[in-house]
Amino acid sequence: MKIAVYAIAKNEEKHSARWAASAAQADYRIVLDTGSTDSTVLKLQEAGVTVHSEKINPWRFDTARNRSLELVPSDADICIALDLDEILMPGWREALERAWTPNTTLLRYPFVSTWKEDGKTPDTVSYGFKIHARHAYTWKYALHEILRPLGVHNETTTEELRIHQYQDATKDRTSYIPQLEELVAQEPSEPRYRFYLGRHYFDAGKYEQAITILENFLDTGAAEDLHQRSFAFRLMAWSHQYLKHNPAFELQCLLHATAESPLEREPWVHLAEAMDAIGNWPNCFSAAANALQIKDRTQSYIIDLKAWEKYPVELFEKSGRNLGIPQAQLDFFK
Repeated sequence: MKIAVYAIAKNEEKHSARWAASAAQADYRIVLDTGSTDSTVLKLQEAGVTVHSEKINPWRFDTARNRSLELVPSDADICIALDLDEILMPGWREALERAWTPNTTLLRYPFVSTWKEDGKTPDTVSYGFKIHARHAYTWKYALHEILRPLGVHNETTTEELRIHQYQDATKDRTSYIPQLEELVAQEPSEPRYRFYLGRHYFDAGKYEQAITILENFLDTGAAEDLHQRSFAFRLMAWSHQYLKHNPAFELQCLLHATAESPLEREPWVHLAEAMDAIGNWPNCFSAAANALQIKDRTQSYIIDLKAWEKYPVELFEKSGRNLGIPQAQLDFFK
């Protein structure tokens, strides 16, 4: 089994050595540099990485990633698209070889993208999608690109292989907003750009704009990903909360979020949290109980770690006590 780790890069000198070291067990390490003016290329080459340089014009992330994938030798069996600010955690190759089956075309794995203030405790976790069979996928979308199957698509999930991301805090990611606004105008029938524009508006504190574009996203008939739709409703709920709108708007959005993706624990926990805030104990109890019945976090779109720790139990017990339910009955239900 031959494994290739590939990436696109531009001015990533501070991450280059760490990236190369984390991928050292790969049979191939290949980077397409798209115009660095720092020492990215030199540092990667010093670490034994194969580097190609090419300008992508006009710039599209999918074009760049597909070009970098073309540079992977054809005899590679498995490819890992690993950005320069990401690292493979020790033991990754053994975990990959154990998890990969003859039918697997794409491997999902825990991906930590944000960290708490200590820089060591995960804050946001999702299941990554960038480990794939060499000849089974192509990249699509100019921004927030994803893999699309060329034929058969069979996913396998592992908990043993982890990838951690350490984003450069000095980079201004709000610069994606004008690009997404332009893409929404150019491709009005593509819901993915609307969804991510809403996310970036939310992250930038532009809550009114976030609500407007996410409502538009949800009204688009092509927006079929239920996990994504559920998360869009949650972003709208939090936007209403930050704007201090009538709490009914927040609750309505959270109810929609649970209806769109009822097998995710997070929407139920967020609904229970909102009901707790207004002292609606019957609905808080019901939402927390539904959350606790969901044991499989692989169903989550984005894993909110507090939803998998003590928090939903605390909401369940607090609302139960306020409803006069004996502790023995609460313990039995849990």
